[in-house]
Amino acid sequence: MLFRSEDMKFIMRHLMDEHGMRRIDILTGFQGNEAAERRVEGYREALEEHGIPFEPARVHYGDFWFSSGEALANRYISGELPLPEAIFCTSDHMAYGLLDVFLKNGIRVPEDVAVTGYEYIHERIYHSPLLSTFQRARNEMGRRAVRCLCRLIAGEPMDFTSPPGIWVPGRSCGC
Repeated sequence: MLFRSEDMKFIMRHLMDEHGMRRIDILTGFQGNEAAERRVEGYREALEEHGIPFEPARVHYGDFWFSSGEALANRYISGELPLPEAIFCTSDHMAYGLLDVFLKNGIRVPEDVAVTGYEYIHERIYHSPLLSTFQRARNEMGRRAVRCLCRLIAGEPMDFTSPPGIWVPGRSCGC
C-alpha cells in the first residue's frame, strides 16, 4: 500500500496529544480521489481513537494545491467558517496557501490557529511561519518499489508496504 493512514494518525495525535487540540479541520484533495479520501479516513480514525466525534463539516476538499489553501483561508477570514484550533492540510502546498493568506490578513499562526502539512516540500522556507509537516520516507519507498518490481519480474509474489516517515517540526503548530 502506497498510502499510510498511520501518517495521518501521527499528525493528528501530535495535535491532540502534544497541543491538546480537539477542534481540528482537515483540508484534503479532490472529493472522491482515493488518496484524498484515505487521508480523511486516517484523520477520522485518529479522532475516534481519542473519543472525539467525526464531524463531516470539518472536512474540506480542494485540489492539493495553493489555491485550495487560499480559498479555505478566505472562508475563515470572511466568517463563513469558524476558525478551528488547527487545520491539518494533507499537502504542504495547500498549507502554504493558508499560511500566506492568513499572514496577509493578520491571522496569527499558531497563536490563533495551528497549521500542519504533509509531504515536506522544500519551499517551506519561503512561507511564514515555518511549516510543521510530515516527511514521507520517499527514498526507502523507492527502494521497496524496486524490490517489488524485481519480485514481480521473477514471478514471485509482490508485497509492498509504505515505510514510516518522520515529523519535521516548524513553528506553525506551536512546538
